[in-house]
Amino acid sequence: MTAPIPFDSVKHPRHYKLMLNGKMVEAWDLLDALFNRNPTLWNAGKYLFRVGNGGKDNDLQDLKKCRQFLTREIERLEQVEAAANISKVK
Repeated sequence: MTAPIPFDSVKHPRHYKLMLNGKMVEAWDLLDALFNRNPTLWNAGKYLFRVGNGGKDNDLQDLKKCRQFLTREIERLEQVEAAANISKVK
């Protein structure tokens, strides 16, 4: 059995923890598993993870930060798609 991760405001803050199937999971472990090759989505997930979990207790600000990262990723993908469409036309 794994020992529980202690809370520490710098190394292990409460707002980056989640109880999942009876096990305490830290946000970065989950985000690494989901978005290990995309730092933009990793950061969007980080702010989404904070919503309702405490931290600065500013859910609106965290959602706006998440949106900023999502918008950046959407714009990047639109550029990739546009470039692919241009190369198809040639």
